[in-house]
Amino acid sequence: MTSSRRRICDAPGCGVSITESDAYRWGKSKRNKKDPGKNSGRFWLRAHNKGYTVYVCSPQCYRVARADIEQLVPTASNAFDAYAKKWLETKGRYRKIDDLPVSETEYARRTTYVEFWSEHLGSVRMDKADPEVITAALRDLRDRNYAAKTIRKYRDLLKAVFDAAASGTNKLVSRGYVLDLFGQGRGQEGDVPRVFRNQNDDDDHRKFFRPDERAKLAQFDDLTLPAANTKIATLLALNTGMRLGEALALKWVDILDNSKVANIDDPQWVEVRGSINPRREYGPTKSRKERRGKIINSKAMASALKAHRAIQNITRLQSQAPGWDLGFVCAAEDGLPPMPGTLTSSFARRCEWAGITWERPARVIQGKRQWENKTPKFHFTRSTFITVCIAELKIPQQLVMKWVGHATMSMNDHYFDQTQDDVLLDDETREAMDSLDEAAG
Repeated sequence: MTSSRRRICDAPGCGVSITESDAYRWGKSKRNKKDPGKNSGRFWLRAHNKGYTVYVCSPQCYRVARADIEQLVPTASNAFDAYAKKWLETKGRYRKIDDLPVSETEYARRTTYVEFWSEHLGSVRMDKADPEVITAALRDLRDRNYAAKTIRKYRDLLKAVFDAAASGTNKLVSRGYVLDLFGQGRGQEGDVPRVFRNQNDDDDHRKFFRPDERAKLAQFDDLTLPAANTKIATLLALNTGMRLGEALALKWVDILDNSKVANIDDPQWVEVRGSINPRREYGPTKSRKERRGKIINSKAMASALKAHRAIQNITRLQSQAPGWDLGFVCAAEDGLPPMPGTLTSSFARRCEWAGITWERPARVIQGKRQWENKTPKFHFTRSTFITVCIAELKIPQQLVMKWVGHATMSMNDHYFDQTQDDVLLDDETREAMDSLDEAAG
């Protein structure tokens, strides 16, 4: 059994990790299935006119889980604190994307969030939650100097509890009620805000590398392999919108021309097949889907790729490590991709050397956001690519979403830097994009 199907027994108080070594079997059960007997696995049962799926490690745990579910009467009169505690013991134990159990640290964090909201909302009915009380609780977090990212996590967990109450056969609240309470995206006026803002704060900070800053990042000497890796990863991210891990996982055979043939002399497309995680392990992309991205400055990328490959060949002849046979574009002395943390540190030093620093929000003190002059994040290269494509090249957002691997328009809006009134491109980039429509077809 693969790790993606690892589960924890749903019986209260059990907590046994169900794996192949425990002789766990994913059984297909019928409706109103009785005691599973000697079997263990996934079982569907019906209680209070609602279907439940339970994962158990033994017949004894099945009976305990069934009795526990039958005691729960899902009506709109359920108090928030009781329902939130029940959610924490069931859906709150797993990640949303792949249903894997969360880590102990994350589960402890969710427990803290549930306790916070139970203290503020108490035993109020799920369908009687007051938006003003929720807003006051978020304001309390801000007054206690919590960071905006942490406040957003508190808000997102509360929404997850209400989303669970609005799902299933016998809903506690309607989906419209949740939308009225929380709104969509960053929230509308009168909704609970996605990120609680101070009226005197300006959260629209810059996330865009200007043309002169991009030129500085491309001009530094790359005589050593670590410096060359930093440069080529930066240029790949600026010109394709790839994430850092995806740029590190790119191979030479994934760089294609318009005929979809591997060719670094005329690079037009990149095949994004995987990503390198912080432990230097190869894995799937963030969305777990492969995609094809566009290179918006093929002439500059061709020159940079050929120069980078020449440096790689020198190191490869000296090293003779077997990792070089894998053909990664960014490779350390052993031929394998470098650690992402090492490259981000090198990128920060390069920005500091080039004098590229921005006023960025650092922390909240006494309810007011503090700004500091700091080096930009590597991930802002992705915002730069999206901003250039949409604002200057006038490429449809649906096409940009496909290139960068975004599933929703709101995610594209998050990366798009609206503080740029006029995005300027160099002549080489503008000339390289003249045939975009033909290449995209």
